[in-house]
Amino acid sequence: MSLFSDLLSAEGLLRAFQVIAIATGLLAVAALIGKDVTNNIVSGRRAKDLLALQKEVADARTKQAEAEMQLAEVKRQQDPRRVDLAFLKALEGQPKGEAEVLYQPEDAEAASLALGTFGLLHSAGWKLSGLPIPIPSNAATRLMREAIPEELLHQFPAVVRVGGSISGGKTGVFIVATSQQEPPFGKGSPSHALYNAFFANGIEAKGGFDGDLPVGKLRIVIGSH
Repeated sequence: MSLFSDLLSAEGLLRAFQVIAIATGLLAVAALIGKDVTNNIVSGRRAKDLLALQKEVADARTKQAEAEMQLAEVKRQQDPRRVDLAFLKALEGQPKGEAEVLYQPEDAEAASLALGTFGLLHSAGWKLSGLPIPIPSNAATRLMREAIPEELLHQFPAVVRVGGSISGGKTGVFIVATSQQEPPFGKGSPSHALYNAFFANGIEAKGGFDGDLPVGKLRIVIGSH
């Protein structure tokens, strides 16, 4: 009986060891699976964090570029407007015209730009109606004189009275003709050549009109910067 019991005990122990071995194997497999799952979760989180970081960096670069552009624009607006040889070169081989040059009264920067424009136009062979002058206090386009009582004209900005506009962009320069026209004006015309000459110096001129101007004559109006 003792021997039989010993055999049973030995068989039971063997089965127990087999069960333990199987369980151990299953635990090992589960551990490996768990490790892979954990690694995948961690990798997923890292990838998500990396994408978020990349987006933050991209957003920061975009904001930096925008700030740099705004700073450059502020600097450009603060710097005096000038015309140079690029202005003259843009007029080479282009139709010549006749022009008068007016500028914002009591504005030294506008007067300087007006004189520079006058000098280069003279060098380019344009016909000019005398030296640049400040916009006269009683000057007004035909349309304004017909539509607005004389006693109220002085309340309007000087550049508006002579053909410019309040929404004249950031450059304050206007090319006024006898009829309404808008940049870049008619290709092959003196006004188009003049527009391109200003643009060569980073100045985007706007259009305007005054029915009192002779046909073919332009008025260059230099407002405040």
